[in-house]
Amino acid sequence: MAERELTVSDASELLAKGIEAVEEDDFDAAERILDKAGDLLGENHPRVLHLAGLLGWAKGEFERACGFLMQAADAKPDRFEIYLDCAECLFVTGEVGNAEAQVRVALARKGLTVEEDGEAKLLLAQIRLADDDPEEALEVLDSIDESLRKHPAWLSARGSALIEADRADDAVKMLEDAVASESDNADHHYNLALALEAAGNESRAREEMLSVLRLDTAQAQGEDLVPEESEALKSLLEDLLEELPGPILELVANCPIDVRRRPSEVEVQSGVDARGLVYFVGRPVKDGKPGKLDRIGISRDILLEEVDDEGEVPDALFAALVESIQDFFDRDDLVMEEV
Repeated sequence: MAERELTVSDASELLAKGIEAVEEDDFDAAERILDKAGDLLGENHPRVLHLAGLLGWAKGEFERACGFLMQAADAKPDRFEIYLDCAECLFVTGEVGNAEAQVRVALARKGLTVEEDGEAKLLLAQIRLADDDPEEALEVLDSIDESLRKHPAWLSARGSALIEADRADDAVKMLEDAVASESDNADHHYNLALALEAAGNESRAREEMLSVLRLDTAQAQGEDLVPEESEALKSLLEDLLEELPGPILELVANCPIDVRRRPSEVEVQSGVDARGLVYFVGRPVKDGKPGKLDRIGISRDILLEEVDDEGEVPDALFAALVESIQDFFDRDDLVMEEV
């Protein structure tokens, strides 16, 4: 019996199967479906471009993914998810302004369901928070339908905004509710740790950071660290240290450097950020008392999560180094002025 000819309704089903294949990391099947959909609808059809973008995103090809998704959105399709996926991909790649523009297009559409409105506003709040505007982020979150305000994603986002708005005590309760709803979500634990630290509860903050470390480690997929890789990262950081101005270099000069996949439990218990890319071990400056730096650590797995290619590694390490100097030595103004 001959294979029946595909119709437009079949294309819709085909594209749905393509998205399902992407979500299941079956990239070969997704590629075949993408080719078939392109033959049927044309490779520049917005839904075909949408699938191409999702596939590129899943494969870590962020520049291509954003290109396809922006082409899809520029075609003004009658599909909410295309605008939102485009906005989210742009946001992930740091294109905050373009991401906000796309999510506002999605919100301007008529006939959104409560869930669609809430999903778009949640992303918009995260974008505004990333743009250092916690007050607007809170306004956006508070405009989401009340029926969605028990969802852990809403609780976590609002808790994060409250931290940035210097309302740590309010954030703690909200983030505790998020953790209670999804105890295996490391992001909720991380945000709660930050809120507890800001609220002055150091011991509980470290307990939550340990939960982050254990959950992140359990889900890690990276390869074991080999000596050659460790030495290369150590050498690179040593070169970056030499770029620091004299007064800052004196704070960290001749300090031993360790490279690990992630900080150890002992280090996190001592106050190290479980997701620190470059972290300082020792006694930080606090309440006017001098600090003592014992060791500098590099988290290889965190680095791999933050960069897309090797060319981004030096900038990522240097930014993390500066942040650690600021936090450990309480030297924000000096570092920002001189580095």
